[in-house]
Amino acid sequence: MAQEVVKLFDASENVIATTLSDENGYYYFLDVGIGTFIVKAKNNRIIQSIEVKKKKEERKKEKKRGKRRGSDKNKK
Repeated sequence: MAQEVVKLFDASENVIATTLSDENGYYYFLDVGIGTFIVKAKNNRIIQSIEVKKKKEERKKEKKRGKRRGSDKNKK
């Protein structure tokens, strides 16, 4: 699959990025947000479906921020 066009689709099947695979068939997309995506190549065959989630560290930070905000509300 070298030098093949690879497309990234969102959950609504809109193309959000396109790239070429390298000589070994590897490909990547930069700056992909959080969500569910489908990767397709030649003849629109699905290569894989992926779900991008927040990093574990980011989820922990958000939880801490939420707890602090919640504890501030209780103080009067």
